[in-house]
Amino acid sequence: MGLVAGEIPRQVLRLAGVRDCWTRTFGSTSTLTSSALAVFDALTRTYSVVTQGDWVN
Repeated sequence: MGLVAGEIPRQVLRLAGVRDCWTRTFGSTSTLTSSALAVFDALTRTYSVVTQGDWVN
């Protein structure tokens, strides 16, 4: 599938090392800055999740 996103979100995702992603935006994402910050915020929240493999036994 690859990266299915607008120009700016695609660049941010590519820099983060994401190679396969489908995106959808809604709300106040009409400016380049807000789109880039929204993707960055989503990546930050994703990487802050602790998965079961990260649990200490």
